[in-house]
Amino acid sequence: MIFKYVREQKPREANRRRYKRHTIHHMQAELDKSLSAVLDISEVALRVSGGPPTTKPGSSVFIRLLFPTRWRHAKIPVYGKVLRKGQDGMIVTYSRPVDDWRSTFRKLIRAGTTSSA
Repeated sequence: MIFKYVREQKPREANRRRYKRHTIHHMQAELDKSLSAVLDISEVALRVSGGPPTTKPGSSVFIRLLFPTRWRHAKIPVYGKVLRKGQDGMIVTYSRPVDDWRSTFRKLIRAGTTSSA
């Protein structure tokens, strides 16, 4: 008789991401002069719906992050790289625009209406 050995999966954490993702209502990103809605954002990457049709994974893009605040949109220019592009959107990693990006990012997150994912 031949028995098939089945190894049990080890329990894993629900979220193994290094950076917490945030959903900000009415946040947008301008990718190479094309305006797209931001689905979620972290300190180093963002997921946008759509995007320029000419971008391919691995290509560099200029991004202007438009964070909604109480009085106006805060515009943060950054350079990014397309990590993945699919039907549900596009994942773009970006460089930190300022040295103290972590605290600046948290302030911008608090300024908009947010929920964590």
